[in-house]
Amino acid sequence: SYLFSGELGHLDYAFGSASLAPKVVGAGIWHINADEATLFDYSDEIKDTGESTFEEKPDGSALTPPRVLFTPASPFRASDHDPVLVGLFAVSDMSITKTDSPDPVTAGTNLTWTITVANAGPDAATNAAWSDTLPVGTTFVSLSAVGGWTCTTPAVGAAGTVSCSNASLAVGSAVFTLTAAVSPSVVAGTVLSNTATTTSGSADSNAGNNSATATTTVSATADLQITKTATPNPVVAGANLTYAIAVNNAGPSNAAAVAMSDTLPVGTTFVSLSAPGGWTCTAPAVGANGTVSCNIASLALGNAPFTLVVKVEASVASGTVLSNTATATSTTPDPTTPVTATATATVLAPGLAPVFTVLPAVVAPGQSFTGLTLECRNTGDADATAVTCVPSANVGTVSAVVCSPSVPAGTVAASALVSCTFDYLAPGVSGGGDEGATAVVFTGSTSAANVAAGVPVTASVTASVIDAVNDAPAAVLNHTAQTVNLLGNDFVGGTNAASAGMGNVTVSANGSVTCVGCTATPTALVVAADGTVSVPALAVAGTYSVPYRICATPANASPLAAACDTATATIIVQGADMVSTISCTPTQAAAGTPITCTATCTNNGPATAVNAVCSILNAASLPAGTGAPVCPGSPAASLAAGSSLTCTVGFQMPSAGSVTVAAGGAADNDPVGGNSPSAVGNSVSATLLLLSSVPIPTLGAFALMLLALMLAAFGFAARGRSGRAKLDA
Repeated sequence: SYLFSGELGHLDYAFGSASLAPKVVGAGIWHINADEATLFDYSDEIKDTGESTFEEKPDGSALTPPRVLFTPASPFRASDHDPVLVGLFAVSDMSITKTDSPDPVTAGTNLTWTITVANAGPDAATNAAWSDTLPVGTTFVSLSAVGGWTCTTPAVGAAGTVSCSNASLAVGSAVFTLTAAVSPSVVAGTVLSNTATTTSGSADSNAGNNSATATTTVSATADLQITKTATPNPVVAGANLTYAIAVNNAGPSNAAAVAMSDTLPVGTTFVSLSAPGGWTCTAPAVGANGTVSCNIASLALGNAPFTLVVKVEASVASGTVLSNTATATSTTPDPTTPVTATATATVLAPGLAPVFTVLPAVVAPGQSFTGLTLECRNTGDADATAVTCVPSANVGTVSAVVCSPSVPAGTVAASALVSCTFDYLAPGVSGGGDEGATAVVFTGSTSAANVAAGVPVTASVTASVIDAVNDAPAAVLNHTAQTVNLLGNDFVGGTNAASAGMGNVTVSANGSVTCVGCTATPTALVVAADGTVSVPALAVAGTYSVPYRICATPANASPLAAACDTATATIIVQGADMVSTISCTPTQAAAGTPITCTATCTNNGPATAVNAVCSILNAASLPAGTGAPVCPGSPAASLAAGSSLTCTVGFQMPSAGSVTVAAGGAADNDPVGGNSPSAVGNSVSATLLLLSSVPIPTLGAFALMLLALMLAAFGFAARGRSGRAKLDA
């Protein structure tokens, strides 16, 4: 234990009791002394350069290179003996290190720490242990096993502290792998701090390395998904359509600020929405269209189901495809956002169409029909409910409506129908009246509760009204053949009746022709198929009534009766009217006086006179010497109305008796006297008087005087009456 003057020896020993012996962990010599050269000896027997006295500590400045080898306050060369060291307790240097992976870590994934526990000695560490409390937001997954160590951990999926121990840890190290799950709800940017600590029952020569901390930054990513289905599909117009919408977060992290929106398709209105807890939603008013929007601050992993119910409007046409898209978004990074899902549904809708299957094309005034038919058919591909079927007409009367099935019909399947029969009475009265209506508009109306919100669907068919109108009297002059059109004021609908060519009526007689005022057997007048009556030349004058009938063509389809109307045409046949006058000059004459008589035969019309004559009827019986009558232009093949013929005869007044001269005019078409000038109504006569010589008596002188006196007296009396009258006044 010492070295002195070149001699070695052992002078120092350590002694312990029996009870202390078990605690001795070792013994040895502490070599802090040595036999040094005088230059370095602690006695400092040499005075160093610059020293005024001998010092304890040589500065070593004389060395090359200069250096200090003696350390004050150190045990080196503290004695000239090496002490004996006895170890009574174990000494170890426990340490722990910790690393994390990955960093950053994604919320919802695992975070692994590698923990190394080491004993740098010099002794084995008794009761070595380490512990690690998992940071908030993480849960235990696993811990690797290391031989010689006993560990306790939280349950998988739980938070808590991991603790491991070893009764005696030899010098060396043990490596542990601790895995924890980072909760998907940990917000991105969070820093996870995790500290592991080691301890032992031995003295630790360096306590500063007994803990280690790892910090890990958290990131987030989400896989947002959305699905959507529509039921029922197809959907009936007027019914509800349900959309099942699911917003799913497949993680690994919670999705932040998730929004789901759904704009209702055109033709639908909002009914209801059910949403999972935690979501805030806005929706249109019930019965309105618009957009449904739902939001949640953070969506955990899993499915968020929504049920959206809309009503398909009854007006949506059959075959319409309703396409509806829902969209989901999030502020958490997701390579697929926004995500969308589209569901389609095909609309089935009832459709109504009223159709008249038995209906007249033409009706006559006052005509009645039975068994007319209106069919109201469901032309759609869904049931129609509460179906009505109603026939009507703008004029006339619809009656006796019977429908099968009875209306309103509860349900009418697609392609099925409601059939209604009815009777109809046309307006007006048959037989020549001028009806106001030219057409009848038949309207079929049908409705259903689930078609166009119950608004009726209508279809109209127009039937023409045939109208034969009594003809106003038509004047026909009989000096030539004439044709009278019976159809001039007859109509089918708004079109004049016509039978020729592509005519719209057929024409026939409707009884016997009668004549009022005919002076002879009436001329036979016949209604022709073309709607005319031919009046021959020299037809007997008079007022004829010609009844006729017109029927629409083409006729109404079987079994409906034809539409016919009757009327009467009045035809006034007019002839010529030959009127005769005679004038003689002078009308009184003495015997032997020349006399001239002229007959004037005038056609007073209105017709042109045919074969008109003007003659002196008794020329042969006039006084002897009478010349032949002079009648220029007579006979005349035609004599216009208002024109005249003359016939003149001359003779001398006989000496005895009066003379009568007879004259007459006639024409073939004169209804009064016909073609005989002497007939009553055609002839005229004039009588001439013979003047005789009679003596005139004369007055004598006395008679003349007496006459003068009487006249004078008469005048005086008159003056007296006049004067009295004035006085009285």
